[in-house]
Amino acid sequence: GEINDPMQEYYGNVNINWCKQIIDLMQSYPSLYTDISYALWNKKIFPFIFKQIQSDSIGNRILFGTDFYMTERKMSEKEIYNQFIKAIKEYEEEQQSELRLWDKIAGFNIEKFLKHA
Repeated sequence: GEINDPMQEYYGNVNINWCKQIIDLMQSYPSLYTDISYALWNKKIFPFIFKQIQSDSIGNRILFGTDFYMTERKMSEKEIYNQFIKAIKEYEEEQQSELRLWDKIAGFNIEKFLKHA
């Protein structure tokens, strides 16, 4: 069909949530990785992020990253990091489990990515 929206031609379907597009791509392409850099300023989405990190299908391909030049517009990188680490600890305490989510996205997954790069 004819594409009326130039954004749709360049970026794909603009009516689909960007995050859903990334997850769908990761499920289709087992060697595709993503990072959660810009999303970290918004603590409302932390529970969703934590569930994705634990996901069997994509959790081992989610990396911690920083888009400091973008997130600095919302809050400092230090504030974002501290807020995220605190939320991870609270989540793991609530789950009564040592999920090691931080170690996974800032260590294990990055090592795996670099070994395959």
